[in-house]
Amino acid sequence: MKEIKNFAGYILAALLVQAPSVAYATDADSVFQRDRGVADIVVSAGSSMAVNALVTELLKGTVHEMRPDRSGNNSFPSRHASWAFAASSVISRELYHRSPWWSVGSQTLASAVGLQRIRSRRHYGSDVVWGAAVGIVSTEICYWLTGRIFRRHSRVESCHYDFRPAFAATSEAVYTLGEEVRTGFGIVFRGQLPLAEHWGAVMSLRTSSAPVKPDGAMAEPFNVYAITAGTMCHYVLPADCLAFEPSVQLGVCRLQRTAGYCGSGFAAEADCDLALSWRLTNRFAVRGSVGYRFMSQPENVSAFTVGLSSVALF
Repeated sequence: MKEIKNFAGYILAALLVQAPSVAYATDADSVFQRDRGVADIVVSAGSSMAVNALVTELLKGTVHEMRPDRSGNNSFPSRHASWAFAASSVISRELYHRSPWWSVGSQTLASAVGLQRIRSRRHYGSDVVWGAAVGIVSTEICYWLTGRIFRRHSRVESCHYDFRPAFAATSEAVYTLGEEVRTGFGIVFRGQLPLAEHWGAVMSLRTSSAPVKPDGAMAEPFNVYAITAGTMCHYVLPADCLAFEPSVQLGVCRLQRTAGYCGSGFAAEADCDLALSWRLTNRFAVRGSVGYRFMSQPENVSAFTVGLSSVALF
């Protein structure tokens, strides 16, 4: 509980510093509601962190899953991932309208926390994915409820989603199709460059980790580093702040040795995904995606992916 208090205190202190500037933002600053008071900001952020901590601890005390390193049976969900994504969601909620890099940066840090928990063999990928989901959902619910309490009338302008150069940070769940490799988690950094009205070039750098249990043995992390490039399409939907963005990429990945499963080496990789992007400001969008991934080694691994992205537009 001491860790929870210290973490929540840090987040609230940071938001208190930002509260006056957020509350009195001008028209040019944002499409977010400008007349939010300090109390609204603090209660929204504080309740998000408190509810997230409560739900996380209830789940950890109810679901008894052994950790990959066999140090305890409280692996589900990842407390660190839950806190990190709750904090990231609060920061993004409060500051995305001032700069998209608040969202991109905070989501990158939260994803790094989740990835570290797998690579240190403290959690399975599913623990991290569900921890992230608890953090994000608890924040969204609390902001919705406090909006009703404070009679907040958020005014989000309709931003036409024109096709621009962009950079995105994606938190990605990887559902591997195989018996030995378990659910994984990764970070993807993606850049896009329009070349025509409806299509352009895309390039991605990613790293992911998935626990492996060869022959029922202790789980070891299966780590991958990849670079891919390809093409994407961009179609603005009738609600013109939304865009449909499918893409196809090919590339190469580096596999890191996993005891009892595979050796280190390079492999070919192919990725395809379908994404829906929602533009919230002139420079910021969020994207949800589902995809399919194929790697030629080891034993032709394939997986379904689900991603959530913060997108900075230029």
